[in-house]
Amino acid sequence: MVCGTPVCASCVTEHDGKMFCSDGSHQELWDTHVPLGRYDSQFEADWISKNLAAAGIVAHEFTFRSRPGLYGLVLQQEAAVFIQRTDLDKSREILKQYEEEKGS
Repeated sequence: MVCGTPVCASCVTEHDGKMFCSDGSHQELWDTHVPLGRYDSQFEADWISKNLAAAGIVAHEFTFRSRPGLYGLVLQQEAAVFIQRTDLDKSREILKQYEEEKGS
């Protein structure tokens, strides 16, 4: 299983000790982006992505359930959000502000 898809050993690409499928954009995403977090629902990941977009930060969502190779597995988290490495601090600050507003 690589990138949530069953692939044979000849289809796997290794880069910096990580394994990727043959889709070059997956490797590129990992090189330029970092996971901001994993979330219990697609709704939560979508909410975070939309709020970051409102602040000018492009976020990419990955839904574990959308990958055929992961179908039927019991997963603790359903989705992940990736952002550019350069936006990590700003993104964390935005989410922290939302949490503070929610708590007050």
